[in-house]
Amino acid sequence: MRTVGLLVLAVVATAAVLAHAEPPAHTFYGNTPRGWRKGSRAESSHRVPLIFAIRQRNVDKAEQILLEISNPKSEHWSEHLTLEEVRLLTSDYQAARGVVAWLLDNGVSRDDIVVTPNHDFVHVTLTAGDAEVLLDTEFYHFHHPAKHMRSRTHVQAEQYSLPAHIDDLTDFVTASQIFPNAHPRTQKKPIAGAGPKGWPVGAPFPPPGWVVPNVIWRVYGISNPSVSNQASLQSVYENLAQSYAPSDLQLFQQTFNIAVNPIANVIGPNNATDCQFNVDDCGEAELDVEYIMGVAQNSPTWFWSIADSDNFPFLDWLIAVGNTNGAPQVHSVSYGDIEAEGSPYDVMMRFNTEAMKLGLRGISVMVASGDDGVANFIARQNASACGFNPSYPATSPYVTAVGATQGPEMNQTEIACTSTTGGGITTGGGFSTVYPQPAYQAAAVSNYLANAPNLPPTSMFNTSGRAYPDVAVMGHSYITVGGGNFSGADGTFASSPVFAGMITLINSARLSAGKNAIGFLNQIIYQLAASNSGAFNDIPSGTNNCCAGEPGQQVCCQYGFTATTGFDPLTGWGSPHFPVFSQYLINLP
Repeated sequence: MRTVGLLVLAVVATAAVLAHAEPPAHTFYGNTPRGWRKGSRAESSHRVPLIFAIRQRNVDKAEQILLEISNPKSEHWSEHLTLEEVRLLTSDYQAARGVVAWLLDNGVSRDDIVVTPNHDFVHVTLTAGDAEVLLDTEFYHFHHPAKHMRSRTHVQAEQYSLPAHIDDLTDFVTASQIFPNAHPRTQKKPIAGAGPKGWPVGAPFPPPGWVVPNVIWRVYGISNPSVSNQASLQSVYENLAQSYAPSDLQLFQQTFNIAVNPIANVIGPNNATDCQFNVDDCGEAELDVEYIMGVAQNSPTWFWSIADSDNFPFLDWLIAVGNTNGAPQVHSVSYGDIEAEGSPYDVMMRFNTEAMKLGLRGISVMVASGDDGVANFIARQNASACGFNPSYPATSPYVTAVGATQGPEMNQTEIACTSTTGGGITTGGGFSTVYPQPAYQAAAVSNYLANAPNLPPTSMFNTSGRAYPDVAVMGHSYITVGGGNFSGADGTFASSPVFAGMITLINSARLSAGKNAIGFLNQIIYQLAASNSGAFNDIPSGTNNCCAGEPGQQVCCQYGFTATTGFDPLTGWGSPHFPVFSQYLINLP
């Protein structure tokens, strides 16, 4: 396996020379997310990474093609495009060339300019002093008090300016408004009877009430959790300095009778020794790899990590995947941010475009819906932050958002995972304030809004926005291995890799049958759920007005959504009944 690297674009500066006296035509202003505090002016020598997002061509046409090829009722179903075909459809080589020519004309060294192979992004690294002159701005240090963030200092501008002709070639520049993800880590919890370096002889295995791989197989009807086709690849996205230790993965696999299989490809930072000293430094990443590989055994799995110091982790990850030939067909993202604060509007819209481009190539992206109900993590210890705060990027219409359930681990009825029922977390869900509601879910959402019990005042949320999640999977009381020890965890960050592993199994069967990978899932999910009630386990119980926490100690807001029969913004269509769900997808042409 290899990752396509970034290439320097050879540019012959034949474009008209920019007159230095030309005034900037457009100034872009940013907002500082809560928690971040502005500090001193950045030193002029401080190195500042910038990304110029080159405006894409044929975005509407690309969306139309994706909706055709991901619709099983279409004659063009599953006619995925290659990376080169996507590039020819959407990339604007001349626009990239124009931006590079402008940078060179303004004194930027060619050695400091890197253009992606698809010509869709131009990366520049400059000193703060030079960047300030280029963008007519000032850079400052910003600080965040969160202890779980290793890089709590961030250099950013509050606004920037571009000449009109460069603004016409770009969607945005990552100079302002974009701050690192600050969502809190999910804390581990102890497991009675668990010991170091293996499960104690004679102890219940697993102890009642906990999720391990064979519980998932039993609950959802996965009869063969093994990938037979090695071309069926999967990947997990990691951030916030999360790492995994190969020794922990091996112990997990050996303990729970899973085929021992190491990670096939590590991209980005991974500090395995961190897992020995602080399990929270590895908790999310290790659960991701342990369970995506526990559901889809023997699949070549990639660990795709973005540095904690990265100013724009979701975007940089999409840029990397979008420019990688042979990227895995399935990706799980267990991270999220506040939609209204995490990224500027232009960046979120470009995320949507890049996710759409992955769908054109037959790539499926799963994203956890969040662990704090409708209010999101900003209200976890602050009731004044209650409200409807959707989780980005789960709200993107071109990812599959995965919520959490609980109950089957205790041999009880499956319900929405909520902190008020002892779930530790409350499954995130709601309506986007940025992305419009896609046609594929319009009927389902309309039915929910017309019949939902205890519906909050519709003036408080965007009824015409993209509703999420789309599906849900158990997210309570997972056993993981970290630092050689067993511990437990709750969260949609468990649900996403489990559902992703299911899609990897389906892709394996399809590839072995000479078919394409399933690709963008959402149209299939909504069509199937509406026509075949046996494909999903309906989850009609739960309310997501409370944040994560122990019963009686968590923040509970006045309003939230209530689960009901059929689709709802807690668990989507429910959890997959894998024998029916998988057979339908495998049988598609």
